[in-house]
Amino acid sequence: MGKEVERKFLVSSSAWRDEVEAEIRIRQFYVAAQPGRTVRVRISDGRSAKLTLKFGVRARERDEFEYSIPLAEAEELMAFAIGRVIEKTRHHVRHRGYLYEV
Repeated sequence: MGKEVERKFLVSSSAWRDEVEAEIRIRQFYVAAQPGRTVRVRISDGRSAKLTLKFGVRARERDEFEYSIPLAEAEELMAFAIGRVIEKTRHHVRHRGYLYEV
């Protein structure tokens, strides 16, 4: 089990785009969600998938369990999605010794 500590920053310009090292296409959806717990499936670049369980009511820090699952099973689980399937691109940007996901 790990602790997820979420930090958010305001990006003030698009200059970061010149520093992008990698891009990851993500499709994610939730198969269970209630106060204090969520179960999410995330497919990255259409090649790998993870099942993530998060517990806790504090928005910035929660207990997190994450497991790799077969891609075919993740795609099958999409039929049970609660709400919409979210599609996004994560950009990896290194700045002052830290790796940021924008």
